[in-house]
Amino acid sequence: MGERPEGKTLDRIDSSGNYCKENCRWATVIEQARNKKNNKIISFNGKIATLAEWQPIVGISADTLSWRLINGWTIEEALTLPVSWKKRSNKFDKNVVPQENIQRTLSPTDDVVER
Repeated sequence: MGERPEGKTLDRIDSSGNYCKENCRWATVIEQARNKKNNKIISFNGKIATLAEWQPIVGISADTLSWRLINGWTIEEALTLPVSWKKRSNKFDKNVVPQENIQRTLSPTDDVVER
């Protein structure tokens, strides 16, 4: 493994595997946090990422994304609709944000995978 690089600690590549040279790496705290079994992995528009990784891409907090998915929003809705939108009975209140103001830069594949 060599000497520990600054800002990194030992991490298991397969978190359920053993601490052996083949299964270990030097990783940052963020990399280690994303290498957990309970992370929700979302596939959308050909990109696969955790909720935390989607946050800077779409500009919506991971907490909001998680809340949206738990409450029945589709992946497309959760990742593309502005935070000010309100969902009522599976319909959106179109009076909150005019439809023409929505920029759709992503298209769905709608896959959520748990590690």
